[in-house]
Amino acid sequence: MKTLKTKNYFSRSHLGIFLIIFAVIGAIILIKSLAAPNPNLPGDLNNDNVVNVTDMSILLSNYGTTNSSADINGDGTVNVLDLSILLSHYGQTYSGGGTGSWPLYGVSPGYAIQNRTSTMQDWEMSQDTAVGGKILRIDYNNSTTGDTVITKAIAHGLEPEIILGGTHTYSSSETASGFASNYCTAGPTKWKGKVRFYEVMNEPDLNGWTADTYVPFLKACYQAVKAADPNAIVFHGGMWDKNSATTFLIDWVAREYALGAKSFFDVFNFHCYGDSQINASWDIWDMVYGSNGAGFYDSYNVRSVMNSNGDSVKPIVCTEGGDKVPNVSETTQATEVQHALQSVDGIGTGYRRTKFMLIYDMLDTVPGFGMMYADSTGTIVAPDGTHWTKRPSWTSYYNSTH
Repeated sequence: MKTLKTKNYFSRSHLGIFLIIFAVIGAIILIKSLAAPNPNLPGDLNNDNVVNVTDMSILLSNYGTTNSSADINGDGTVNVLDLSILLSHYGQTYSGGGTGSWPLYGVSPGYAIQNRTSTMQDWEMSQDTAVGGKILRIDYNNSTTGDTVITKAIAHGLEPEIILGGTHTYSSSETASGFASNYCTAGPTKWKGKVRFYEVMNEPDLNGWTADTYVPFLKACYQAVKAADPNAIVFHGGMWDKNSATTFLIDWVAREYALGAKSFFDVFNFHCYGDSQINASWDIWDMVYGSNGAGFYDSYNVRSVMNSNGDSVKPIVCTEGGDKVPNVSETTQATEVQHALQSVDGIGTGYRRTKFMLIYDMLDTVPGFGMMYADSTGTIVAPDGTHWTKRPSWTSYYNSTH
């Protein structure tokens, strides 16, 4: 009787040869593609909107190096942690928001829209679309009112950009996992395929957070959103330092990268109040982009920090822009709205280019910011009988988008 013996046709030496070949193939692919990693799909190293064997080859060809193009988690070394992230996304695809496919203009209406009557919500959105807006930023700390506004926005042809947790105050008793469970799962699950833009809190820097306390919440929320909808696009919370004339905002972002936040936001987001075409120590545009040689934050700014951490292709958006009357005149406000809208991708020139621009706001949620304001002598009559007047910024917005 003969005994069958199994033969090991795949020895350790064979495995070594296979990995070498695989790495060489990856190097060739990387050199030929010259593509930057996809900021919207972790593990998509050649930016072809799918995580597959090509990305695996690129990672293995850079294994053990410091090559930022394959360092998915941004910790400075291509290692097993990056491999784990790639494998967790293996087979996933990305179809939302390629270059040039995002709307350019929108409105950030503030929290008040959720408290308006249904008729007034519709009327406000009709003003948003009339002026040329295509995106509506919506607080989502109350799913009942939030879902209502999202439904209406879609019906009006406005693409929702959802603020998960809304304006959320830091509490030492709250956990990152608890926040993610409460705010970052139900919405993306419900709106999968209909909503692609999600933002993790509004202005965390003004509501008690630090980079060290915010990053764990950002990471947990990002992972929860992507688990619900892998094609969702997750924005950093909109940042505004109230024109502090310091490096506070830049230091915050640098600290986030040091804490490993690179792979946990797809888009950086700031609140760009003021004029994009001036330069000053207090100007947040300079803090984010530098002053193009004017002497303000040119060597150290948010964009330079992102670039030095391998995020040169990661987009930047502004989800609140404009200015407040009477801090500035209505004419100046209109000019600043025009300049802000001119900064967007495909329209803007030079070094100040945002992916899209949202102006705060339409119906004067905070008096002075609105492109329209309640006026007893106004000639525009809303469905509830209130009278309104358009500021010059309404016309400035309209002329910029038509």
